[in-house]
Amino acid sequence: MEATKETKAPAAEPAAPELVAPRDQPVQLSADGIALDLDRLVDDGVLVPADKALLLWLVADARARKLSYADIGRAIGYDASTVSRILRARYEGNWRNVIKSVRAYKHLIDERGRMVRPDFVETSVWTQVRDTCDLALVHEMPATIVGVSQIGKTHALLEYQRRSEYMVRYVRMPAAPGLRCAMEAVADACNVTTRCTGEQLRRRVADSLDSRTLLIVDEFHQLAISAGRESCIKIAEWIREIKDRSGCGLVLCGTKALRHDLIDGPLKGWLEQIRERAIRNLVLPDRLPVSDIDLVGRTYGLPAPRGQVLDLLRTLRMNRLCKVLMLAAANARKRDVPLTWDLFVQAYNTVNS
Repeated sequence: MEATKETKAPAAEPAAPELVAPRDQPVQLSADGIALDLDRLVDDGVLVPADKALLLWLVADARARKLSYADIGRAIGYDASTVSRILRARYEGNWRNVIKSVRAYKHLIDERGRMVRPDFVETSVWTQVRDTCDLALVHEMPATIVGVSQIGKTHALLEYQRRSEYMVRYVRMPAAPGLRCAMEAVADACNVTTRCTGEQLRRRVADSLDSRTLLIVDEFHQLAISAGRESCIKIAEWIREIKDRSGCGLVLCGTKALRHDLIDGPLKGWLEQIRERAIRNLVLPDRLPVSDIDLVGRTYGLPAPRGQVLDLLRTLRMNRLCKVLMLAAANARKRDVPLTWDLFVQAYNTVNS
């Protein structure tokens, strides 16, 4: 029979002060340090690699939602000081009970994550982005996603991260990035401290990732349009190095500048290895398919559009379509009338007048 879960640190063996964080302090541990500590437990046979991934997920979830040690404790059934020792791989109790509790908590979060948000429509763009991310993660290979602005790429990537039961690190490449700026953006997404030298940061980011992780770098076209040639080359090479050293899945996403300049254009040499090894190079349509337009309309209880309304909708991209529909729906509720495509056109004309 398994031992009962501990609810507080044993009085006879107080935790060392350096291992105990204030109960209401947000979790700010650096993922690479945790990974190395957990590796020692895996090497000793205390944990298996899946347990390590589960505990890294717990830290990522806590940091994303700004949870304190006490918050985590309430979620998994331990007190704050015990949680502190668990996350630092210094816990001396029954790890089987810990893993069981964390797994139950993750199951709850995953079930909530799989719920479709009422404002999210599973269009063909979503399906293609989801399938590409799955391929990159499962096969531990790179992939690229190219599409025009506002077609729904970022919305789909963030939804994939929200629903995924695996570790997905999403980073948005800053505008006009230098190497250090790009490194810090990736480090922040990976829950790695940036209070270190550039060389330390290179190592620590790679150490925070592994074959059970998917790294998504969105707005990657910023390297082509605003980084400058020298920075572009350095950042692209560093991203490739992360992939090679960690074995993580990798998805690079951007506008057509990603394909024309970085994949097929004048800078293609720096991404040639990624392009050749990519499990999929997805190119999204420039315009929304009619089937996607119909799907979004049905979500709001509208019939399939026809005539001039359909012609107008074909000129829109997903973000604009959804925003105008939301405005039209709000106007319909205010007037206490059913939503129609005529109200959509009125809303469109209002925001574009």
